[in-house]
Amino acid sequence: MPRPPFMNNNYRRAKKKYVYIPAPASGAHAILVSMFKAENDDLIKNMDKQQILNYCNKYSQSSLKDNSKIWACMKGLIDKSLVGRQISRDPIYFLLDEGRDLAEKLVALAEGKPLDDETSQDTDNNTNSNSEFTQSSQRSTSNPYEPEMMFTDGQSTFELKAGTYDIILVVDQRERISIICPDNSVRIENVNLACGDFVWIARPKNAHPYDRTKDLVLDYVVERKRLDDLQASIMDGRYEQQKYRLLNSGMRRPVYLIEEFGLVRPSMTSSSLNQAVVNMFAQDGINVERSKSAQHTNDYLIGMTKCLRRYYLNKDLRSCTQEKLKQNLTDANEMMTFSEFQVVGAKITNWTVREMFAKHLIQITGMSDKRVAVIIKKYPTISALMDAYRQCSSEKDKENLLSKLSIPDSNRTIGPKLSQRVYTAYAMPKNLEI
Repeated sequence: MPRPPFMNNNYRRAKKKYVYIPAPASGAHAILVSMFKAENDDLIKNMDKQQILNYCNKYSQSSLKDNSKIWACMKGLIDKSLVGRQISRDPIYFLLDEGRDLAEKLVALAEGKPLDDETSQDTDNNTNSNSEFTQSSQRSTSNPYEPEMMFTDGQSTFELKAGTYDIILVVDQRERISIICPDNSVRIENVNLACGDFVWIARPKNAHPYDRTKDLVLDYVVERKRLDDLQASIMDGRYEQQKYRLLNSGMRRPVYLIEEFGLVRPSMTSSSLNQAVVNMFAQDGINVERSKSAQHTNDYLIGMTKCLRRYYLNKDLRSCTQEKLKQNLTDANEMMTFSEFQVVGAKITNWTVREMFAKHLIQITGMSDKRVAVIIKKYPTISALMDAYRQCSSEKDKENLLSKLSIPDSNRTIGPKLSQRVYTAYAMPKNLEI
């Protein structure tokens, strides 16, 4: 007779989900209540730092000299997607939907009204920003497009119905390009993009001007390269790293926009550049577009925006995680949020051993993203690869160790030449004792 689930060792009772409330005397409590009061009583939705602190002095038990402690809590509220922030010379702050709902409950609690059963007050009265919420703290970020959160299968999903959202072209604000739409029919925003130079997002038409929590990023991400910049990136190694990040961004249709103007240095022939472009399309599956001028680039981006607007005119969109996109567990109308795209696409600073191994492999001549994936699937770390080399009986076997590994969706293998290059790079006796 099978044992009931609660008797199994690996069974864990599901915890009830709570909406956590900051302590009454805390800075987070004061900020939320103050912004809610300002919005409802005085119709002030967007506030700067000084305005918020002025309102906080009415509702907080802290004195004026404790303004720094109050403001230290703002970062935690932004991280938890309760308060939004517009980056500018004088940043503007505003309540997001979840923050507004929580603030309303805080006001009701202060007025002696009962809360619903799903709320639970945090009894910790410590005003330190790290203990405002019992929910586990997360890393902070200076970019409002990068809320620090864990994107899991259990995260709440949402849907954007056809006709209720706009298609917006987002341009990396570090790009030295001005996109102009002659008839002003295309919405354009400039943002620090974590990956690529241009993307398109779907945003609810009724969203607050600075609320990006329900932005969905469409399938296309564009990396723009002039010929001279492409040549420089190939020579210094940035090309492979940028391409790797592009392919792992979660976007199903990455695009390389090659601007065919700019002087090519004599250190690299045009045939070598053309070969790199061909490999990008044939081996890596990246769509390649060519532009003859800055105006051509402008026309391509404006035209692409209008095409996407027509394509998604009658389509409902749903949110999903990047992990599901990578596993092909979604349909064409499921997109990840722009917030997750920013987190996933950001340059990795804390590499896992597996990621670092992949980063090394991609630098080897002739290596592609698909070939790297095949190798690290079989040998996840350098240590695993070295152990395999040690078990080979001859130098020839070591050189051909990887040659027969099959590349998915093709009839090709790693091949003896590339296998030998990997062995030369990692395990030749003159390079490393094994």
